[in-house]
Order: sequence, then structure tokens, then C-alpha cells
Amino acid sequence: MIEYRSVLIIDDDKTTRNMLRQMLNNLDFLKTMYVIEAQSWSEASAKIENQQFQLIIVDFNLLPNQNNKKDTRNGLSLLKKHHEELVNNKTKVLLISGSLDQSIIQNTIKLGYKHILAKPLTTEQIEKKIR
Repeated sequence: MIEYRSVLIIDDDKTTRNMLRQMLNNLDFLKTMYVIEAQSWSEASAKIENQQFQLIIVDFNLLPNQNNKKDTRNGLSLLKKHHEELVNNKTKVLLISGSLDQSIIQNTIKLGYKHILAKPLTTEQIEKKIR
């Protein structure tokens, strides 16, 4: 059994964060987890810097900063920024996106993250990727 004590859900859409939280709660092997949410690149980056997570679910099209729409950072740039600490902490990462094209997939895999899912998501898809 895999034990995820701390999970970080990163998505700028509150409905998606709530849906992911519910999906994780439906998985029997994740009943004892502590779920934290972030709605922007900046908020997520600060949380990753200050806490160790066993699992991170991040939206590729994440808004960098709710107050600065010109900022072009995304979920992949967040993973690049924190790559070393995520690898050192053996953090499992699941990248999600409403629009997955080949360049997103290739760049994500190049960085070493192979768990990628297209929205809309199902509980079964999430379970298969994180088990």
C-alpha cells in the first residue's frame, strides 16, 4: 500500500480542486492523507518551498498569479523550478491539462514526469496513475 501523507492540489479553478479532493477521498488507500490546495503558481511555489509533499497534482494551464494575467509561467515551469527538491523528496507528480498537445507531453516526460492526464478526469484514472 502506498501512503501519501501530504498531497498538494494545484489548479486555478476551485471546482476542479474540489473535484480532485473528492476523487482522492473516494480512494480507500488515501483516507489518511492531508490535502492542501493552491490556486496560483506563486502560491504553489511558496507551499512547495515550505513543505514536503508525497503527491502533487498540478494543472499545466495554471494561472501564474491571479493579479498578473501577463505572467506566462505554467504548471510545467513550476515543476522545473522545484525539480531538484521534488526529485530529492521522491515526490510523485501528476500533471493534468484540459488540452494536452505533443509538446506538453514531450516536455513533461523530458523533465522526468511521466504521469500526465487530460481533463475531464475520473477517479479510476487518478488511482491508476498514483498507485
